[in-house]
Amino acid sequence: MKHLLLTTDDYYPRTGGVPAVSRYLCEGLAQKGYKVTVVTIKYGSLLARESFNGCLLYTSPSPRDA
Repeated sequence: MKHLLLTTDDYYPRTGGVPAVSRYLCEGLAQKGYKVTVVTIKYGSLLARESFNGCLLYTSPSPRDA
């Protein structure tokens, strides 16, 4: 199994072009059998680690919030 790691500061549930494209890309690759991990900045009620539509999502606080 191939593994993909995506790092981005904008991911679902945020809105806009980058979060939408990142989400569609990751979920599409997960459906094709890739193991997909996303590392992003904590937003709203996201947990530090959760599985979301076949993708493993890790979040961390933003350096801007420090």
